[in-house]
Amino acid sequence: MQPLTVSFPYFIKLFHMGTLKFSKRVTLSHVYKIDVAEGADCKLTTQLLPAQDQAAELQGTTEMLSSVGDNDVVFRHNIHLQPPKCGCEDSESFKALMYRLNGLEEEVTHLKKQCSQGCCKAVDYACSGHGNYERSSCSCVCDAGWEGPDCSTSTCPNECNDNGRCVEGRCKCYEGYAGDDCSQLVCPNDCNDKGSCEDGVCVCFSHYTGEDCSIPRCPGDCVGNGHCVDGTCICNEGFFGEDCSRVMGPENVRLLGKTEESLLVEWNPVTGVEYYVLTYHPEGDEGTLQRVSVPHSDNSYLITGLSPGVTYIVDVYAVIKQITSEPSTLKATTVVLAVDGIRVLGQTEDTIQVDWQNPAAEVDYFMLTHASPEGEEEELTVPKSQEARTKHTITGLYPGTKYLIRVQAIKDTYKGKPSTVFGVTGLDAPTNLETVEVTEDTVTVTWDSMLADVDGYMVSYSSVEGSSEEIPVGADSTSYRIAGLTPGVLYTVYVWGVKGDQTSKKISTQAETELDAPTNLETVEVAEDTVTVTWDSMLADVDGYMLLSSNAVNGVAPPQAVEQQLAAAATRFALADLDVGQGYLVTLKAYRGSKTSRPAETTFTTVGMVHPFPMDCTQVLRNGMQSNGIYTIYINNNRSKPIQVYCDMTTDGGGWIVFQRRSNGKLDFMKRWKQYIQGFGDLTDEFWLGLEKIYELTNSSTKYELRVDLKLGSESAYAIYDNFGIASIKEKFTLTVGKYRGTAGDALTYHNSRPFSTVDSDNDISLNNCALTHQGAWWYKNCHLANLNGKYGDKRHSVGLNWEPWKGHLVSLDATEMKIRPVGYAGATLGRKRRSLGGRKKSIKMQAK
Repeated sequence: MQPLTVSFPYFIKLFHMGTLKFSKRVTLSHVYKIDVAEGADCKLTTQLLPAQDQAAELQGTTEMLSSVGDNDVVFRHNIHLQPPKCGCEDSESFKALMYRLNGLEEEVTHLKKQCSQGCCKAVDYACSGHGNYERSSCSCVCDAGWEGPDCSTSTCPNECNDNGRCVEGRCKCYEGYAGDDCSQLVCPNDCNDKGSCEDGVCVCFSHYTGEDCSIPRCPGDCVGNGHCVDGTCICNEGFFGEDCSRVMGPENVRLLGKTEESLLVEWNPVTGVEYYVLTYHPEGDEGTLQRVSVPHSDNSYLITGLSPGVTYIVDVYAVIKQITSEPSTLKATTVVLAVDGIRVLGQTEDTIQVDWQNPAAEVDYFMLTHASPEGEEEELTVPKSQEARTKHTITGLYPGTKYLIRVQAIKDTYKGKPSTVFGVTGLDAPTNLETVEVTEDTVTVTWDSMLADVDGYMVSYSSVEGSSEEIPVGADSTSYRIAGLTPGVLYTVYVWGVKGDQTSKKISTQAETELDAPTNLETVEVAEDTVTVTWDSMLADVDGYMLLSSNAVNGVAPPQAVEQQLAAAATRFALADLDVGQGYLVTLKAYRGSKTSRPAETTFTTVGMVHPFPMDCTQVLRNGMQSNGIYTIYINNNRSKPIQVYCDMTTDGGGWIVFQRRSNGKLDFMKRWKQYIQGFGDLTDEFWLGLEKIYELTNSSTKYELRVDLKLGSESAYAIYDNFGIASIKEKFTLTVGKYRGTAGDALTYHNSRPFSTVDSDNDISLNNCALTHQGAWWYKNCHLANLNGKYGDKRHSVGLNWEPWKGHLVSLDATEMKIRPVGYAGATLGRKRRSLGGRKKSIKMQAK
């Protein structure tokens, strides 16, 4: 709602008795505050206000003439309506406004009647502009701050004491004064709330000063040793503290040197110091305190006249303006008398004996320290002997080591100057000499290295045949292989250490070389049921031979074997009554007493099979051998080149030569180059057939295909390549693979044309040794997509048994097999089935020749 103000000025002309007495203009002001609704009709503006060019007329005077007796009374109404700025509506609020205007007209009429009766006398109806005239009482009602009949007298107290002016009854004080009557003096900035104002003067609180208390005050006004900045003391040189009342003491009091009767001390100089005070006394004896003054130009002092081996408390003070600083303290002990004449009496490999001259002064005991060249020290106490010299044996030392030995006299807690001497322990002997490998012509011995640092070891051996020369061995070696020995001979081996012209004690062990095995064991004159076995005689003296023949070459049928003891001079033996087309294993070994030689073995198959000398497992399968197992095959059907292989007779039609198997992790495949050439492992368990054998098998007119079987848990997959082969050792057994098919994904094409690599024969193109990095051996490139000779069960990236296209580099497979057979093999065309020997009673007849 908006207020509406209506003002009525009246112009009254009074005449008496027809004669003009006076003419006076009386202004009666009536103020009405009429709330007009915000939503009042906008037409109100046009109804109450004329156009802009008529505004003066509306705000002008409207006269009403009335005759009272002979007098004319003119009432002039000057009405101002202030409509709302917003739009108006035809509403109840507007109707109420009109009603009040009508009431106003009635009041004016009533006023005219009163004035015609002569009620209003000669008064100032304007109330001096400081009030309103009240018709009922014919008097002024003054505004606040004014009084008197015509509201012309101000009501400000004490007329503001001439320190201000009265405005609407309230004093407006001049600058510098305050209060209801402007009688109070004002302080600058009201003392900034850091003090109280008294008679216009700031009385500051304790930590502030200044005309308006705006300046912080420093503690103690810095006691004359500094100046105050923003309430903080900036101390002069040499002083510190909140109020600059303290003197800075000397820092870093330190001991520069000492003797039996003096201490040289030094400290950091104090800026602005006038002089120093130094005091000293024995620890625990303050009653003997000595005090000296030191000029400000010095920052060191030599204290003399002290007692040997005594600890002194030294305090240093700085003095400025007769103010003494806190002390800086040093605890130092004078030197105890030295020990003379120390010497080494003797030594062993772990002890050194020394003695020394006892000092003339009384001591409690001696402190003996021995230090190795590596800086390892050990301290021990030695009681003073009643003799002129004290002797002690140092034990538990390291052999062959030079020790620095130091002895000091101890009195109470004080140590004398040390006396030193060097001592060297003797060499210890090697220990735990053992033979770890004995063959027909070699003995390998090992020993534990000596504790002492040595230049090397010496090895020698002797037998009934004589003694050898001394053989030097490096200091880092702990084993040696003696070669060129005679089979079946007992040898004594000696080992000892040397360092310069020092030698240790010798240790020894005995070893008997093995009997050499029969050589060139062969089968000749193979027939359907007979064969002749031949061999070369041995180097060792033997008592005879044991020959064993078995028909269970493939490990399927129960063996029927006969063992025959032969004379020492025998070099051939005939076997008779053999089965037609049957494979046999012949084992021959020599014996002397209870000792036997390594066995020599050969295999043969009697005549009568489709392939008497099968070159691969497909031919073995055609010979009727349908079970998985170990069989003898012959390189290129050459009976002089037999090898034993494991045949897979069940997978995809069978006939596979298995040359690699991983199944349980029992065998470590991180082998060296030579081992991968020769092969290793158990054909019935985990094994690697050997690069040389794989090369001989595939280096023929027969083209082979490769199958790789993979397993992980219950899952399995395979990969087949229609061509497989490896090159010779000169070409590092370079891999050749053909086109891929299968379910495991192609991982070997990446390795095609790559030479084989091992930890000691790095042939890959990587900057690193792939075999070492990936814990195996393979046809690495940079480095692999397949790592079937990796570390079993290792799930680190690219380290385990990986076939990347199938399970990636982070999964180590549970089992793998690599196998080959001729390309195009379509299953076995079986020859004559092998006759079972289980029910036959006939034994194998043997005849010596």
